[in-house]
Amino acid sequence: MYYHKTTLATIVFLVAIFSCQRIETLSPVIEEDQVEAESEFVTHEGQTVLGNVINIPYSIENLLKAYENLPIETKSQIDPSYIQPTHFYIRFYPKSIAELDILRNIKPRVFLSETPLDRKIEIGGTSYHDPSIPEDLPTYQYTVVPVDRWAELEKCIPVEAEILIKAYIPDYDEAYTTKSEETFGIPIAAYESLLKEAYRITGNEYDVIPETKASWTPSGRIRAYDDATYSNIPIKGVRVRGTHLLKVKETLTDMNGCFTLPSFNNPVNLKVIWESDLWDVRDGYVGQATFDGPQLDGQYWYCEIGIIHEKNIRFAAMHRAAYRYYYDNCDGLLPPISLRKEKLCFIDSSGSGDNMSNMGLGVLPDLRVYGKNASSEYRPTQEIFKTTAHELAHLAHCLLVEQINFWNTDLIVKESWAAFAEYIITTLEYSSLGVTDLTTIVDDRQLWTPSSILVEYSPFYIDFYDSYNQGVNSTIIPNEELSGFTSNQLNQSLLVSFSLEDAKDYLKLIKPYYISDEQIESYYTIYENL
Repeated sequence: MYYHKTTLATIVFLVAIFSCQRIETLSPVIEEDQVEAESEFVTHEGQTVLGNVINIPYSIENLLKAYENLPIETKSQIDPSYIQPTHFYIRFYPKSIAELDILRNIKPRVFLSETPLDRKIEIGGTSYHDPSIPEDLPTYQYTVVPVDRWAELEKCIPVEAEILIKAYIPDYDEAYTTKSEETFGIPIAAYESLLKEAYRITGNEYDVIPETKASWTPSGRIRAYDDATYSNIPIKGVRVRGTHLLKVKETLTDMNGCFTLPSFNNPVNLKVIWESDLWDVRDGYVGQATFDGPQLDGQYWYCEIGIIHEKNIRFAAMHRAAYRYYYDNCDGLLPPISLRKEKLCFIDSSGSGDNMSNMGLGVLPDLRVYGKNASSEYRPTQEIFKTTAHELAHLAHCLLVEQINFWNTDLIVKESWAAFAEYIITTLEYSSLGVTDLTTIVDDRQLWTPSSILVEYSPFYIDFYDSYNQGVNSTIIPNEELSGFTSNQLNQSLLVSFSLEDAKDYLKLIKPYYISDEQIESYYTIYENL
């Protein structure tokens, strides 16, 4: 029997990462009589539709033009040599998924936007891909970074890039919050006059309020529909992005799906980004899955992603499964944490799910979840949730034992383990949502027999965990009273299990005192000749 060596330090490291990144409950109080922000903005199930190009008032060129238009008394207060770039608006040109992954795994993280920040959004969508780029290649990626940060990135990021706009935005990084006498060498009052004129000459004075407006903190709540609960449920730990021209600020929702962004002085375009620091959900293979929201100014965003948003409620289900596995209670299962973000791809076609089990090494999708059944109808969200949990379990297994050992493990071990993890995660999730009858949600592995068509998807690990004796009233399955093994014990058994026989032998060594070797051997007889 082969024993794969691991260290306690590795497991402690994984658990530490897992524990430290939980999302705290910081929900603002929501008054029941608060009026939901009304907007004609529409998010549809397709590509984001862009509108006109926005002439950015923060560009050095526009600010210098505005300076020339100022009254003499105001111009005299401004030394134009102080109007120097504080930030660069960058466009990256990734030529492959591998280059896109380099950008998505930059440390410390920089935000990436597939939609240009200097274009209006006419119709919100689930992702955006520049029409000039083949669909199987990544689209352009946009970001805004401080000048000194760009000097660092330029040296170490091997992806072609271009500076589109050199901008003077002294308050972008909260440097301009105290309204003190000066901002980067320019008196506050003079700077506000300069900016107001820049808004005017760029055609933004009527639809965008300049910096002289009082600040506000965009906040809201994100919920999405679930087929099993027949209701919209809070989405934890999802990224919410607020943008005003080249200003971009982000946060994560809390345990109640609520969020509060840092303050803005302007109307803000809001967007849900289906990602966390450890994974991102993709619309297809390369597009970042998103939900475009409205532009708001002072209102609370009640984001209700409903049944009409067929793809986005399934993005939400994938995100929920990942959040549960990585961050939430999953009864001791080790999450699939690696040194890069995992790519969870939603495929808008018929199928179930599969995973690359780390074969892609960061290039191919880590897992694929198909959105439709054989009749080309969208699969229920609970099925999307279960499939995502199942495929993440394969990824966790592969990362735990290392790739070559995973490849050499019998298929029935891999699928039985993934079936167990799916069972645990789905049961915990839907129980926490108040679903009392789980028989229609959790697969009934108790109906499995050695002659099953999908024989590899056995209840082997489930039987060592649960208290149900499937041998009762069965002429095929022997009586088994094997409950009492913990998820963590079963997880650790994977380290030494290339076959179910390996697993059986290891479990005999760690069995509870009330389980005998004979009981385990008797149960194992149904698997001996598979």
